[in-house]
Formats: sequence, C-alpha cells, structure tokens
Amino acid sequence: MLDVHSLVGTRPEAFGVHIEPPAPLDDLSLSRNYRTDAGLSQQDSLQVAEDAAESAGDTTVRFRAAGDPMAREIEEFAFLRACVGAPQPETRLVQLFD
Repeated sequence: MLDVHSLVGTRPEAFGVHIEPPAPLDDLSLSRNYRTDAGLSQQDSLQVAEDAAESAGDTTVRFRAAGDPMAREIEEFAFLRACVGAPQPETRLVQLFD
C-alpha cells in the first residue's frame, strides 16, 4: 500500500515511483496504486507483505502501527531498508514517562 502522506507518497520521484490517479469513486482514499522504475512492483510488494504475515502466523494484520503516525513512518523506513538489504539501526533504550 502506498499512503499519500508517507515519505514515498509525498516525494515519489525521489524513489522512482509513479502514483496512479485514483478512480473517481476512490478520490478520497489515502492509498494509491503505483508503478516503479525498478525494484519491486506493487504486486511484488504485496506478495512480500503476505509472505511476511504468513510467516508471522498472523495473516489478518498488515500494518501493526496503523494508529500511530510516527510508528507508521518507522515501519515504512524499516520496510525500505529491508528491500535494499541495508542494516537496521541499533535499538536504543528510551526512558518511559508516566
């Protein structure tokens, strides 16, 4: 899924992505179909997400961070890093406040 408010959705040219215009009845949707210049196509990405969900044993949840905009952005960057094989950043402990 490509969210129009995500980094890729707001700067598609930087990622070699071409966003398709929505169908007339979907003009208020926040997700768009897209094409890519190289790399995974939209269909390939869907297959990766479905395979990951199946391997996790949870096929009903695609976006675990749907309710938190910051977590969605982190999730997107983690996905992009996984696609290019880049290492994940180190995990840091963060002090929690009440």
